[in-house]
Amino acid sequence: MKKDVNKIVENIVFNMKKIIFFNVLVLLFCFSCNDNNNQNKQEEELDCEEIISKIVQSSSLDWKHYPEAFTRIDRISGDSIFIKVFFDMDITDENEPNTKQVVENTIAWLLLCVEDNKMYNITYNNSIQEIGFNKMLFDTKKIKEKCDINYNKEPNCTNYTDKKGNIKYICTFPNQEFEVLYDTLKIKYGLEDELLKKLPKKDTVYKIGEQSDIKYKISNDTIGIELFYYEIGGSTLYKLYKRNEEGIIDLTTNSF
Repeated sequence: MKKDVNKIVENIVFNMKKIIFFNVLVLLFCFSCNDNNNQNKQEEELDCEEIISKIVQSSSLDWKHYPEAFTRIDRISGDSIFIKVFFDMDITDENEPNTKQVVENTIAWLLLCVEDNKMYNITYNNSIQEIGFNKMLFDTKKIKEKCDINYNKEPNCTNYTDKKGNIKYICTFPNQEFEVLYDTLKIKYGLEDELLKKLPKKDTVYKIGEQSDIKYKISNDTIGIELFYYEIGGSTLYKLYKRNEEGIIDLTTNSF
């Protein structure tokens, strides 16, 4: 009889342990769901600037030397987001402590290409480097929605040879802003290392090494950018202009 009672007690204790264990699992699952829901809710509430800031902070920049660095979107051009990384420097005159003066000290300029899911350090025009970041933070659809990016990556392009034997390529883009076309030109044709970081406001000429020149001709309705390669005896002319609410990049290669 005593053995039966002990067995019954053991069964009761065993069943109670199972119930307690099951309840603990349920509670842990509920807490996990709540945490995930809260995290998803917080991520949904992030605006464009905050999303980009998190991505930049996860990048392989040397953050140890700049623990108090800030990020700010400088401009959005097509699917390209240009980002300034900086820190505030206090330059208040010790003789006038009540007049606080703070200036921004630039650490780096970054370019985030949304469609390509890539980030570049473009601080130095002649040394553009791709940098890594946490891809788990990158959601193309959400970034385009939050940052109001409406960009058709694939242009409509045609090519032919004119009567002089020059090869011509003409690409049509949905955005007709010259700054957007210029940034698209640099990325599409791999000219980040050669062209100026920003489109100049007036006619400009400068050299690339000993054997190349670049000439910018700026007008209200057309931008001309000609690259001269003296060593190989040729040039490439890029024309940016607007037509029927679209942007055009017109490329012509010439031989001397």
